[in-house]
Amino acid sequence: MPKGDGRERPLGIPTVHDRVVQEALRMVLEPIYEEDFSDDPFGFRLNRSTHDAITSVYQRLSPAQPS
Repeated sequence: MPKGDGRERPLGIPTVHDRVVQEALRMVLEPIYEEDFSDDPFGFRLNRSTHDAITSVYQRLSPAQPS
């Protein structure tokens, strides 16, 4: 990758070892910090999608239906 001063920097492609370590850390840390997160955000969250976000907004903006 070219730098602004004309030199080049190596491309940082993770090796298999790096990916294994990253995934192991994610598996350990995700349950810990997921408990502390608010239920409102949907970006990059476990079992949440863009469609879930749209559904949530639609439900919040729709008038309450009488029973």
